[in-house]
Amino acid sequence: MDKINDRQTRTAVFTNAHNHWRSGDITAAIEVFSEGLKTFPNDEGIMSDMALALEDDPAKLTHAVSLCERVLSSNQGDKVHHTTRAALCFIYMKAGEKERAIAVARRLPHVCESREIILAQQVEKDLTVEEINSNIRFIGIGESDEQDIIAVPIDTGHG
Repeated sequence: MDKINDRQTRTAVFTNAHNHWRSGDITAAIEVFSEGLKTFPNDEGIMSDMALALEDDPAKLTHAVSLCERVLSSNQGDKVHHTTRAALCFIYMKAGEKERAIAVARRLPHVCESREIILAQQVEKDLTVEEINSNIRFIGIGESDEQDIIAVPIDTGHG
């Protein structure tokens, strides 16, 4: 029961904070995340989302960076780390620390490793064995010969 209650409480934190954020009330979102961290002080998702909300306030960028670095020092899964690294890039840019943003960005995965590209390749067309091998070589050893990279247009739904 405690695990179910914890999951429901965490979900409520994210739902409430995101609702405030969507409506433009960043202050209320930050308050919800702060209260959530009192209950779940090691929750990487709450820390990561709070860092994103904090980055809107230049006076709080140091705290946002601290939260991101704390998440990145954990053993959390790749998804949270990649999302947090992407957030940290923009937080550093907002703080005027372009070199640090570039250093963090270089640790993000290649675009060809994204789910959007992989799924688009599977959905949009049947790849030949040569095309599959080219993608494997690029992902595995960074081979970057343009003919080896298969670009697939992505419909983002934005017109």
